[in-house]
Amino acid sequence: MNKRLIASGFVTVMLISVLCSACASKNKAETSENHDYSESKTEAETRARSQSGKIDSDSDGISDDDEIMYLETDPHNADTDGDGIDDYHDDADSDGVIDGEEAKLGTYAWTDDSDFDGVSDYDEIYVYHTDPCDEDADRDGADDLYEIEHDMNPLVADTFYVLEKSTGSIGAGTMVAASVKMEVKNGLTDSFEIDEVDSFDDPYSLPFWMGYIGPGCCISVEGEFDKAELTFLYDASKRKLSDKFVPRIYYLNRKTKSFEEVPDQVVEEGKVTVGITQLSTYVLLNKVGYDKAMNEQ
Repeated sequence: MNKRLIASGFVTVMLISVLCSACASKNKAETSENHDYSESKTEAETRARSQSGKIDSDSDGISDDDEIMYLETDPHNADTDGDGIDDYHDDADSDGVIDGEEAKLGTYAWTDDSDFDGVSDYDEIYVYHTDPCDEDADRDGADDLYEIEHDMNPLVADTFYVLEKSTGSIGAGTMVAASVKMEVKNGLTDSFEIDEVDSFDDPYSLPFWMGYIGPGCCISVEGEFDKAELTFLYDASKRKLSDKFVPRIYYLNRKTKSFEEVPDQVVEEGKVTVGITQLSTYVLLNKVGYDKAMNEQ
């Protein structure tokens, strides 16, 4: 009986050993298979990554994120518009900068001027070497377009810049036009304004009964300036210089609500120019009519 028990125990041990060996082989095979799958999946994901390290599902050289954010193309289709040119080499906005490069630079492929400063992305990148995503590349308060148009360097911050604007020109129905030229420090060019002012805007600026010639102007800017040149043009075909017509520029003193003549004016036929040192409302008046009205008060 002891021999039977021993034999039975030996068979049981052998059976368990065989089963464990078979199970181990199966587990090893499954582990190997899973490892191979994991490797192939990793390789596929690696191949699907762009140079930036982001996922590029359609392997067109542009990451999925950039396609969605900057190009508005299908990240799962290398040629979204089906024109035979892949998304990377397409030029959706026809600005001369291919879409793949626009994605790298952070510019938009649906507009040729990503920072909306009036200078195209192509010119900013290849001509002026400015930042196509920043309207003021040198951060001096003057936007790139202004500096380019005024022969300034948009890559070098300026301590001051000259601003010029006008309310228009003399023509049909326009009796008076004003313009101003000033040197501004530490300011913003887009804050500079010269606006035409009539009696509806400012009841004190158009005294019809005080030598009125035409609309006045209001000058404003964010920045510092020492002096500016203000010019008023008037229709010389309607009025000639004489002892009865003496055009002068006045500024509105808001504290006293009265006009004061600006000193040292240069008067020509059809034109009056003067240096100003303050931002205010200015108007061109006939000094003869103004003085008469003031004396009658």
